[in-house]
Amino acid sequence: MVNPDRRFTHGGVLATLIDLGADWAMVSKTGRGVPTINLHVDYHAPAMPGDLTIRGRIVRMGSQFSTSEARVFDADGRLLASGRGTYLTAPPKT
Repeated sequence: MVNPDRRFTHGGVLATLIDLGADWAMVSKTGRGVPTINLHVDYHAPAMPGDLTIRGRIVRMGSQFSTSEARVFDADGRLLASGRGTYLTAPPKT
């Protein structure tokens, strides 16, 4: 929590969830975790205590760099945060 009186979750936690959701969308395609190159997050509503759902999807799959996005929802389905990231998806050097 960022504010014990108001009980909302710090935005850094939501940004981490956006990054993880977008990255795991890439994992579904590459079979491995990929490094984040850039991340942009928009906050839509405060996250209060309770369960959160993250939905990620690939926007563009490239040979070296790829883009995916994710959204974080509360238990009532309200959009709390959304974001888009660029990830290094080039095959690892052997």
